[in-house]
Amino acid sequence: MTKRPVREVALVAMAFALAACGATAGPTDEGNGASDGSPGKAGTIKVGVSPTLSATSLYQAMGDGGQLKDAGITVTTEPITSGPQAIPLLLNGQTQITSADPMSVAVAISKNVPIEIVAQGAAFADRPELDATALVTKAGGPARLTDLKNAKVAVVGLNTISQLGIQAAVDSAGGDSSTINVVELPLPNMVDAVNRGQVAAALIAEPFLSSALQVGLRPMANPLSEQIAGVGQLVYVATKKWAAANPDAVRGFATAMKAANEQLAAGPEQIRKIGARITQLTPAQLGQIRLPNFTPSTVDVDKLQGLIDQMVKYHYLSSSLKASSFVNPAATARVGR
Repeated sequence: MTKRPVREVALVAMAFALAACGATAGPTDEGNGASDGSPGKAGTIKVGVSPTLSATSLYQAMGDGGQLKDAGITVTTEPITSGPQAIPLLLNGQTQITSADPMSVAVAISKNVPIEIVAQGAAFADRPELDATALVTKAGGPARLTDLKNAKVAVVGLNTISQLGIQAAVDSAGGDSSTINVVELPLPNMVDAVNRGQVAAALIAEPFLSSALQVGLRPMANPLSEQIAGVGQLVYVATKKWAAANPDAVRGFATAMKAANEQLAAGPEQIRKIGARITQLTPAQLGQIRLPNFTPSTVDVDKLQGLIDQMVKYHYLSSSLKASSFVNPAATARVGR
Protein backbone atom coordinates (compact mmCIF):
# COMPACT_ATOMS: atom_id res chain seq x y z
CA MET A 1 0.00 0.00 0.00
CA THR A 2 2.55 2.64 1.04
CA LYS A 3 5.43 0.82 -0.64
CA ARG A 4 5.72 2.40 -4.08
CA PRO A 5 7.91 1.32 -6.99
CA VAL A 6 10.91 3.55 -7.55
CA ARG A 7 9.68 4.28 -11.07
CA GLU A 8 6.67 6.09 -9.58
CA VAL A 9 8.85 8.16 -7.27
CA ALA A 10 11.10 8.96 -10.21
CA LEU A 11 8.27 10.97 -11.72
CA VAL A 12 8.78 13.49 -8.93
CA ALA A 13 12.24 14.18 -10.33
CA MET A 14 11.29 14.23 -14.01
CA ALA A 15 11.19 18.01 -14.19
CA PHE A 16 14.58 18.16 -12.47
CA ALA A 17 16.17 15.82 -14.98
CA LEU A 18 14.59 17.47 -18.00
CA ALA A 19 15.74 20.85 -16.79
CA ALA A 20 19.26 19.54 -16.36
CA CYS A 21 19.32 18.33 -19.96
CA GLY A 22 17.92 21.59 -21.28
CA ALA A 23 20.34 23.76 -19.32
CA THR A 24 23.39 22.29 -21.02
CA ALA A 25 22.29 23.51 -24.44
CA GLY A 26 21.56 27.12 -23.50
CA PRO A 27 23.93 30.07 -23.77
CA THR A 28 23.54 31.09 -20.12
CA ASP A 29 26.43 30.42 -17.77
CA GLU A 30 25.48 28.85 -14.43
CA GLY A 31 24.43 31.88 -12.41
CA ASN A 32 25.48 35.49 -12.73
CA GLY A 33 28.52 35.18 -10.52
CA ALA A 34 31.90 36.09 -11.89
CA SER A 35 34.44 33.32 -12.29
CA ASP A 36 36.75 35.02 -9.80
CA GLY A 37 34.43 33.96 -6.94
CA SER A 38 32.53 37.21 -6.43
CA PRO A 39 28.92 36.66 -5.36
CA GLY A 40 27.47 38.01 -8.59
CA LYS A 41 26.94 41.28 -10.37
CA ALA A 42 27.36 44.09 -7.81
CA GLY A 43 27.52 41.46 -5.05
CA THR A 44 23.96 40.32 -5.74
CA ILE A 45 22.55 36.79 -5.50
CA LYS A 46 19.02 35.93 -6.54
CA VAL A 47 17.53 33.29 -4.26
CA GLY A 48 14.42 31.27 -5.05
CA VAL A 49 12.28 30.99 -1.92
CA SER A 50 8.71 30.61 -0.77
CA PRO A 51 7.79 33.13 1.96
CA THR A 52 7.08 30.62 4.73
CA LEU A 53 8.15 30.36 8.36
CA SER A 54 10.66 27.65 7.41
CA ALA A 55 12.53 30.30 5.41
CA THR A 56 12.54 32.88 8.20
CA SER A 57 16.31 32.74 8.67
CA LEU A 58 16.89 33.92 5.09
CA TYR A 59 14.77 37.01 5.77
CA GLN A 60 16.58 37.47 9.09
CA ALA A 61 19.95 37.39 7.32
CA MET A 62 18.66 39.80 4.67
CA GLY A 63 17.20 42.27 7.16
CA ASP A 64 17.40 42.69 10.91
CA GLY A 65 20.27 40.27 11.38
CA GLY A 66 22.43 41.96 8.77
CA GLN A 67 24.56 38.87 8.21
CA LEU A 68 24.37 38.99 4.42
CA LYS A 69 25.25 42.68 4.37
CA ASP A 70 28.25 41.93 6.58
CA ALA A 71 29.30 39.30 4.02
CA GLY A 72 29.09 41.84 1.21
CA ILE A 73 26.13 40.08 -0.37
CA THR A 74 22.84 41.57 -1.49
CA VAL A 75 20.03 39.05 -1.90
CA THR A 76 17.00 39.50 -4.10
CA THR A 77 14.30 36.86 -3.95
CA GLU A 78 12.40 34.98 -6.63
CA PRO A 79 9.06 33.56 -5.39
CA ILE A 80 8.76 29.81 -5.93
CA THR A 81 6.05 27.30 -5.12
CA SER A 82 7.64 23.92 -5.90
CA GLY A 83 10.86 22.06 -6.65
CA PRO A 84 9.91 21.44 -10.29
CA GLN A 85 9.58 25.22 -10.66
CA ALA A 86 12.69 26.09 -8.66
CA ILE A 87 15.28 23.79 -10.18
CA PRO A 88 14.87 24.87 -13.83
CA LEU A 89 15.28 28.51 -12.74
CA LEU A 90 18.46 27.51 -10.95
CA LEU A 91 19.88 25.46 -13.80
CA ASN A 92 19.12 28.19 -16.34
CA GLY A 93 20.92 30.81 -14.24
CA GLN A 94 17.80 32.81 -13.39
CA THR A 95 18.54 32.18 -9.72
CA GLN A 96 21.89 31.37 -8.15
CA ILE A 97 20.53 29.63 -5.04
CA THR A 98 17.12 28.14 -4.34
CA SER A 99 15.34 26.60 -1.37
CA ALA A 100 14.17 22.99 -1.47
CA ASP A 101 13.39 20.07 0.80
CA PRO A 102 16.22 17.53 1.23
CA MET A 103 14.21 14.58 -0.03
CA SER A 104 13.50 16.26 -3.36
CA VAL A 105 17.17 17.24 -3.58
CA ALA A 106 18.27 13.63 -3.06
CA VAL A 107 15.85 12.38 -5.73
CA ALA A 108 17.10 15.02 -8.15
CA ILE A 109 20.73 14.13 -7.50
CA SER A 110 19.94 10.46 -8.09
CA LYS A 111 18.85 11.61 -11.57
CA ASN A 112 22.24 13.31 -12.10
CA VAL A 113 20.99 16.86 -11.63
CA PRO A 114 24.22 18.79 -10.84
CA ILE A 115 23.27 20.55 -7.60
CA GLU A 116 24.60 20.66 -4.05
CA ILE A 117 23.40 21.91 -0.67
CA VAL A 118 25.08 25.16 0.39
CA ALA A 119 23.13 26.08 3.56
CA GLN A 120 20.32 25.00 5.85
CA GLY A 121 17.15 26.76 6.95
CA ALA A 122 14.69 25.26 9.44
CA ALA A 123 15.32 21.73 10.70
CA PHE A 124 13.08 19.01 12.07
CA ALA A 125 12.96 19.27 15.85
CA ASP A 126 14.40 16.61 18.12
CA ARG A 127 11.61 16.72 20.73
CA PRO A 128 7.86 16.22 20.25
CA GLU A 129 6.99 19.37 22.19
CA LEU A 130 8.97 21.40 19.64
CA ASP A 131 7.61 19.57 16.60
CA ALA A 132 5.41 21.78 14.41
CA THR A 133 3.80 18.64 12.97
CA ALA A 134 1.91 15.72 14.48
CA LEU A 135 -0.04 12.67 13.41
CA VAL A 136 -3.50 13.30 14.83
CA THR A 137 -6.69 11.30 15.18
CA LYS A 138 -10.08 11.90 16.78
CA ALA A 139 -11.13 10.85 20.23
CA GLY A 140 -11.93 7.15 20.16
CA GLY A 141 -9.80 6.69 17.05
CA PRO A 142 -6.61 4.63 16.78
CA ALA A 143 -4.58 4.89 19.98
CA ARG A 144 -1.26 3.55 18.73
CA LEU A 145 0.65 3.47 15.50
CA THR A 146 0.17 -0.29 15.38
CA ASP A 147 -3.59 0.34 15.25
CA LEU A 148 -3.25 1.86 11.78
CA LYS A 149 -3.17 -1.51 10.02
CA ASN A 150 -5.34 -1.27 6.88
CA ALA A 151 -6.24 2.30 7.82
CA LYS A 152 -6.32 5.36 5.60
CA VAL A 153 -3.84 8.07 6.64
CA ALA A 154 -3.64 11.54 5.09
CA VAL A 155 -0.52 13.50 4.16
CA VAL A 156 -0.20 16.79 2.30
CA GLY A 157 1.68 15.14 -0.56
CA LEU A 158 2.46 11.61 -1.66
CA ASN A 159 6.09 10.50 -1.91
CA THR A 160 7.15 13.24 0.50
CA ILE A 161 9.04 13.34 3.75
CA SER A 162 5.70 13.25 5.58
CA GLN A 163 4.85 9.86 4.09
CA LEU A 164 8.35 8.56 4.75
CA GLY A 165 8.19 9.67 8.38
CA ILE A 166 4.90 7.82 8.92
CA GLN A 167 6.24 4.64 7.33
CA ALA A 168 9.37 4.68 9.48
CA ALA A 169 7.44 5.49 12.66
CA VAL A 170 4.88 2.72 12.15
CA ASP A 171 7.57 0.11 11.49
CA SER A 172 9.66 1.32 14.44
CA ALA A 173 6.62 0.88 16.68
CA GLY A 174 6.25 -2.74 15.57
CA GLY A 175 3.58 -2.18 12.94
CA ASP A 176 3.62 -2.86 9.22
CA SER A 177 3.66 0.31 7.16
CA SER A 178 2.95 -1.61 3.96
CA THR A 179 -0.62 -2.17 5.16
CA ILE A 180 -1.39 1.56 5.48
CA ASN A 181 -3.28 3.35 2.72
CA VAL A 182 -1.61 6.77 2.49
CA VAL A 183 -3.73 9.38 0.70
CA GLU A 184 -3.13 12.99 -0.28
CA LEU A 185 -5.24 15.78 1.19
CA PRO A 186 -4.81 19.56 1.37
CA LEU A 187 -3.92 20.70 4.89
CA PRO A 188 -7.11 22.79 5.31
CA ASN A 189 -9.25 19.68 4.66
CA MET A 190 -7.54 17.34 7.09
CA VAL A 191 -9.36 18.19 10.33
CA ASP A 192 -12.77 17.67 8.76
CA ALA A 193 -11.63 14.43 7.10
CA VAL A 194 -10.45 13.02 10.44
CA ASN A 195 -13.59 14.10 12.27
CA ARG A 196 -15.85 12.57 9.61
CA GLY A 197 -13.90 9.31 9.65
CA GLN A 198 -12.82 9.66 6.03
CA VAL A 199 -9.27 9.02 7.24
CA ALA A 200 -8.15 7.42 10.48
CA ALA A 201 -5.33 9.89 11.02
CA ALA A 202 -3.57 12.79 9.34
CA LEU A 203 -0.11 14.30 9.57
CA ILE A 204 -0.91 17.97 10.14
CA ALA A 205 1.53 20.88 10.23
CA GLU A 206 1.20 24.35 11.68
CA PRO A 207 -0.71 26.60 11.54
CA PHE A 208 -3.39 23.94 11.12
CA LEU A 209 -2.04 21.72 13.90
CA SER A 210 -2.89 24.14 16.71
CA SER A 211 -6.41 24.55 15.33
CA ALA A 212 -6.82 20.78 15.10
CA LEU A 213 -5.88 20.31 18.74
CA GLN A 214 -8.19 23.12 19.81
CA VAL A 215 -11.21 21.37 18.24
CA GLY A 216 -10.48 18.09 20.02
CA LEU A 217 -8.21 16.07 17.76
CA ARG A 218 -5.42 14.37 19.67
CA PRO A 219 -1.80 13.72 18.72
CA MET A 220 -0.92 10.04 18.52
CA ALA A 221 2.68 10.40 17.35
CA ASN A 222 5.30 12.83 16.05
CA PRO A 223 6.81 10.85 13.17
CA LEU A 224 9.13 13.57 11.89
CA SER A 225 10.80 14.47 15.19
CA GLU A 226 10.94 10.79 16.08
CA GLN A 227 12.45 9.58 12.80
CA ILE A 228 14.35 12.42 11.12
CA ALA A 229 15.24 14.88 13.89
CA GLY A 230 18.00 17.28 12.93
CA VAL A 231 17.52 16.86 9.19
CA GLY A 232 16.95 20.12 7.36
CA GLN A 233 13.29 20.82 6.74
CA LEU A 234 14.48 23.40 4.23
CA VAL A 235 17.88 23.54 2.55
CA TYR A 236 19.42 25.91 0.04
CA VAL A 237 21.01 24.51 -3.10
CA ALA A 238 23.15 25.84 -5.94
CA THR A 239 24.49 24.24 -9.08
CA LYS A 240 27.86 22.60 -8.62
CA LYS A 241 29.26 24.75 -11.43
CA TRP A 242 28.14 28.03 -9.88
CA ALA A 243 29.30 27.00 -6.40
CA ALA A 244 32.74 26.03 -7.72
CA ALA A 245 33.06 29.34 -9.61
CA ASN A 246 31.87 31.42 -6.64
CA PRO A 247 33.38 29.96 -3.45
CA ASP A 248 33.42 33.29 -1.61
CA ALA A 249 29.74 33.85 -2.32
CA VAL A 250 28.89 30.33 -1.15
CA ARG A 251 30.96 30.71 1.99
CA GLY A 252 29.46 34.12 2.76
CA PHE A 253 25.90 32.93 2.19
CA ALA A 254 26.38 29.77 4.26
CA THR A 255 27.99 31.67 7.15
CA ALA A 256 25.22 34.27 7.12
CA MET A 257 22.54 31.56 7.20
CA LYS A 258 24.17 29.73 10.09
CA ALA A 259 24.37 32.92 12.12
CA ALA A 260 20.74 33.79 11.33
CA ASN A 261 19.62 30.27 12.30
CA GLU A 262 21.40 30.63 15.63
CA GLN A 263 19.80 34.02 16.26
CA LEU A 264 16.31 32.66 15.62
CA ALA A 265 16.95 29.60 17.79
CA ALA A 266 17.89 31.94 20.64
CA GLY A 267 15.11 34.46 20.03
CA PRO A 268 11.88 32.94 18.69
CA GLU A 269 10.04 36.26 18.96
CA GLN A 270 11.97 37.33 15.88
CA ILE A 271 10.38 34.42 13.99
CA ARG A 272 6.97 35.83 14.84
CA LYS A 273 8.03 39.34 13.82
CA ILE A 274 9.28 38.21 10.43
CA GLY A 275 6.36 35.81 10.01
CA ALA A 276 3.89 38.67 10.41
CA ARG A 277 5.62 40.40 7.50
CA ILE A 278 6.17 37.55 5.03
CA THR A 279 3.15 35.31 5.64
CA GLN A 280 -0.59 35.85 5.89
CA LEU A 281 -0.68 34.68 9.50
CA THR A 282 -2.02 37.12 12.07
CA PRO A 283 -0.09 38.07 15.22
CA ALA A 284 -2.65 36.08 17.22
CA GLN A 285 -2.04 32.96 15.13
CA LEU A 286 1.73 33.41 15.33
CA GLY A 287 1.42 33.64 19.10
CA GLN A 288 -0.40 30.30 19.35
CA ILE A 289 1.37 27.99 16.94
CA ARG A 290 4.52 25.95 17.38
CA LEU A 291 7.29 27.74 15.54
CA PRO A 292 9.83 26.11 13.24
CA ASN A 293 13.07 24.84 14.71
CA PHE A 294 16.45 26.25 13.64
CA THR A 295 18.76 23.84 15.44
CA PRO A 296 21.16 22.58 14.19
CA SER A 297 22.19 25.70 12.30
CA THR A 298 24.28 23.72 9.82
CA VAL A 299 23.78 20.56 7.78
CA ASP A 300 24.32 17.40 9.83
CA VAL A 301 25.69 15.07 7.16
CA ASP A 302 25.21 11.96 9.30
CA LYS A 303 21.53 12.74 9.84
CA LEU A 304 21.10 13.52 6.16
CA GLN A 305 22.67 10.15 5.38
CA GLY A 306 20.13 8.56 7.71
CA LEU A 307 17.34 10.13 5.66
CA ILE A 308 18.87 8.78 2.46
CA ASP A 309 19.11 5.30 3.98
CA GLN A 310 15.41 5.49 4.86
CA MET A 311 14.63 6.61 1.31
CA VAL A 312 16.35 3.51 -0.03
CA LYS A 313 14.59 1.26 2.49
CA TYR A 314 11.18 2.57 1.49
CA HIS A 315 11.92 2.63 -2.26
CA TYR A 316 12.09 6.38 -2.82
CA LEU A 317 15.61 5.80 -4.18
CA SER A 318 16.73 2.74 -6.12
CA SER A 319 20.26 2.92 -4.69
CA SER A 320 22.05 4.82 -1.97
CA LEU A 321 23.79 8.17 -2.25
CA LYS A 322 26.68 9.48 -0.21
CA ALA A 323 25.35 12.58 1.53
CA SER A 324 28.77 14.18 1.82
CA SER A 325 29.09 14.14 -1.97
CA PHE A 326 26.38 16.76 -2.42
CA VAL A 327 26.85 18.96 0.65
CA ASN A 328 29.24 21.87 0.18
CA PRO A 329 31.75 22.02 3.06
CA ALA A 330 30.61 25.57 3.81
CA ALA A 331 27.18 24.20 4.75
CA THR A 332 28.64 22.07 7.54
CA ALA A 333 31.19 24.44 9.11
CA ARG A 334 30.55 26.19 12.39
CA VAL A 335 29.89 29.94 12.38
CA GLY A 336 33.08 31.90 12.79
CA ARG A 337 35.31 29.12 11.59
